[in-house]
Amino acid sequence: MPVHNVELIIADSSFYICFLEDIQKPTHLLKMLNKFSFLIGPIVLNEVSKCTNYGYIKEAEGITRLASFNFGEILSPFFSKDQIKKGEAEVIALAYIQYESGMIHKFILDDGAARKIVCKNFRNLSKIMTGTIGFIADCHCDFSIFSKAVALTLLNEIKCSTFFVEYRVLSSVMGRIEGC
Repeated sequence: MPVHNVELIIADSSFYICFLEDIQKPTHLLKMLNKFSFLIGPIVLNEVSKCTNYGYIKEAEGITRLASFNFGEILSPFFSKDQIKKGEAEVIALAYIQYESGMIHKFILDDGAARKIVCKNFRNLSKIMTGTIGFIADCHCDFSIFSKAVALTLLNEIKCSTFFVEYRVLSSVMGRIEGC
């Protein structure tokens, strides 16, 4: 298990891809990887390793890579086979295992359908669930990793990128950052 840092984070592939591809800010991702311990399963790692900028984080000490095991299969009653292949089920299963062990701090999940499954079936997990932009706000407001200006700039870059986020969510998170 991760020993690099105190706080364990499990994130979906869209979190990593947002920084590596969508907004091309791998150094900002590295700041987070250096602050926390990230646990990454084989499906998410496979998706992330295809990114052009993966080399920036390939050797990051803040990431613990898990051996090849289909963690998402645990949740097969909740997901289709295609959804399990995408990685959201893997992230939820890992978060659940770590939550029950008392080891997880947050887990980052952006897919709306997967978030609904968590809220409906894993209520305890929903308390520690956030999305990529919510985690950026946490990195400013709670952990002082990013300045207000940097956090807002990241959100504006995400708004102009291919990363999908609802305007009302983005506006709310920007308001939170402004208030910190």
